[in-house]
Amino acid sequence: MDFIQQSFGGGMNLGVDDTRLGTNEYGLAYNVRNRHDALECVKKAKAFDTTNALGGYSATDPRVQGIIFVDPYFFVFMDGVCLKKSKDSDTFTTVWTTSSSHTKPATYSNGVTTGTGTIRLAEASEFIFTAVVPPSYDNFAGKAVSADNASAGGQTDYTKRIPPTVAGIVVQDGTNQPNLIEIAADATVTARQLMGYDQWRSHYVTINNSSGYSAGTSTYTVDATPVQINAQSVITFASGATLTVSDTNSAGDTALAGTLVGSVADNEVGVLGFR
Repeated sequence: MDFIQQSFGGGMNLGVDDTRLGTNEYGLAYNVRNRHDALECVKKAKAFDTTNALGGYSATDPRVQGIIFVDPYFFVFMDGVCLKKSKDSDTFTTVWTTSSSHTKPATYSNGVTTGTGTIRLAEASEFIFTAVVPPSYDNFAGKAVSADNASAGGQTDYTKRIPPTVAGIVVQDGTNQPNLIEIAADATVTARQLMGYDQWRSHYVTINNSSGYSAGTSTYTVDATPVQINAQSVITFASGATLTVSDTNSAGDTALAGTLVGSVADNEVGVLGFR
């Protein structure tokens, strides 16, 4: 008589004879994993030789700092280098080396930029820390500080939503500024350093024109800008007017080209928001 077992949720039971096992139990089993009350075979481990070029990297005695799987990729960290391979392939490719540079992706351009930097992962770290971050949907800008509300900078403005980020993996070695591996919907992988507090905090732009400005598209005189302002960044002023910047400006610039919706007064302060 054949018996088709529907569930293995009861787990392995070595305390009774096989004839007395529960309907959802099983006896001695090797190389299986019990997940969601089903048994899955554990595949045989596969060795990769780093003395040969592995995704452009080679070493005779590599320091393996960590391995993490985030569908569909395995990410391997060793000697400060990050390699990845698809679960359906044995080919490794390099995510970053010890001297990889990064530029903030255009899709995340906003009023504050990381510019170009070097991705760092300490080569001597015994191990690294990773955390998988789901897509973000609930980021908001901070409120602008004003004369009658000096503490507003520590509050959240729920009318100014920051575009969500994609899923990613935070990688930290306990020494350097953390890195972020991003996996796009089409499985494209990019990496960059995470921004620090100073890069995320609010920055302000002040109108410098005695008669102010009315709505329109023009070039507007302002006090020296505190940071680089990217094209399509939006500046929201105390009056509710918004200025969408049309070109990228360097820190210290005193003229911003763009489209103003609403009117602004001289010395009116605006908070640099997000695209």
